[in-house]
Order: sequence, then structure tokens, then C-alpha cells
Amino acid sequence: MGEQPDTSATTDQDGKAITKAREWQALLMVTFVILPATAVAVVGGYGFAVWIGQMFLGPPGHP
Repeated sequence: MGEQPDTSATTDQDGKAITKAREWQALLMVTFVILPATAVAVVGGYGFAVWIGQMFLGPPGHP
């Protein structure tokens, strides 16, 4: 009887084969879309929190 190759490492959750092209697409998506969007959201969220804080506590500096 012929042995079937272990394909568990080369398939995704849906059973589709993972190819080098799909790996590159995923890498480029993470590198150029997800990480920059996350960075913008974090910096924007921090700026918004500082702005709201200054609305309630006043600007920083000597009273």
C-alpha cells in the first residue's frame, strides 16, 4: 500500500493547499496594510486620549 504524504503542514483550515504565492500575498498584506493601519490607529488613539484628557484636566504646564 502506498503511503500518503503528510499534508497537514501545507493546508489551511479549509483544506486548501498553501502555496508560496499565497504566503507572499499574506506577508505583503501584513507588511503594507495591517501593520501600518494598526500603527495609525494606535497613534491616533493616543492623540485622541491626550486631547480628551486636556479637555477635562486642562493643558499641561505650570498652573
